[in-house]
Amino acid sequence: MILGGVQPGKTWNNYAMCNVPFAGQEKLQRLYNIFVVDPDQHHAHHWIHYNGQPIASHAFAVGHEQDGKVLYLCRAKIDGGMQPGKTWAGYNGCNVPYGGQEKVIRPSELFVWGHRHHHQH
Repeated sequence: MILGGVQPGKTWNNYAMCNVPFAGQEKLQRLYNIFVVDPDQHHAHHWIHYNGQPIASHAFAVGHEQDGKVLYLCRAKIDGGMQPGKTWAGYNGCNVPYGGQEKVIRPSELFVWGHRHHHQH
């Protein structure tokens, strides 16, 4: 929780912090919750291309700003890796904590619930 909101971030094995993109910086937080996807439910979610189009109704909300603005889970490629971040309705970037900064990456991918739709040709 930062400044009255709930912000998404990243952590990894044997690391005691959660790195959060906020106010242009990569903020380090000691207290955080971890979101875990049940491996048996891997078919129930996927990533879709995102570049500012309206947020899908089945997008995963991961937090909110102090003013109540909903934040959604996104991910983006940076320096050869894939980094998690946040986006919101009406915004066309994915803000990721990286290298001590809050980096804005476009395009990105949005995490959504639901089965992929397969189209036959």
